[in-house]
Amino acid sequence: MLRPRLCLIDEPSIGLSPKIAGEVFGWIRQFADEGMAILLVDHNIRKVIELSDHTYVLTLGEITAEGPRSQFEGDMHEQVREWLGLNF
Repeated sequence: MLRPRLCLIDEPSIGLSPKIAGEVFGWIRQFADEGMAILLVDHNIRKVIELSDHTYVLTLGEITAEGPRSQFEGDMHEQVREWLGLNF
């Protein structure tokens, strides 16, 4: 496949140094800018939100948050607590 329209990417930065992970995320951004649809799964929440047009958050297999990038701006620690049901 020379020009796929969709790319599924699971944990692209796992086990990589921050510098190499940054390069990998740069390639992902380039592919997206060229019109490729990308389904990206990663534990680096900040990087995923930075790269995404739309984000879904799964907690124990359930969607606990979803929306455009602008919906995920602000205190990331507080949002993660909400997603995990830790707000008392």
